[in-house]
Amino acid sequence: MSFRAFNPTGPTVKVAGATTAPSGVQVPSTGGMKAEQYRVYNSGSVTAYIAFGADASSAQSNAVIPTGSGSNAKNSYPLAAGATEVFSALTDCYWSAITSSSTANVFVTPGLGL
Repeated sequence: MSFRAFNPTGPTVKVAGATTAPSGVQVPSTGGMKAEQYRVYNSGSVTAYIAFGADASSAQSNAVIPTGSGSNAKNSYPLAAGATEVFSALTDCYWSAITSSSTANVFVTPGLGL
């Protein structure tokens, strides 16, 4: 099995994570190729819990810090300070981020591959 290196399909977008999740920011692809993956980098000094959705409102409402299991489990993903991860998500979706303290700029690039 071979894996394709990450190839951007659109511009990088900044999501300003804070203790209150901002309205979701769309990360669109440009040109003919549509994103299947997103490269996400947390440039902040605190963990950001990132989330995506089909629209700005759902991305924002998904950006909740999980506090346990069951009803306390949430649809967000912790991204440590300085970390970069590649996620599969909806094409041209919206992103938001929440932190437990301070702020964290999260940069999201649409693309294909890992």
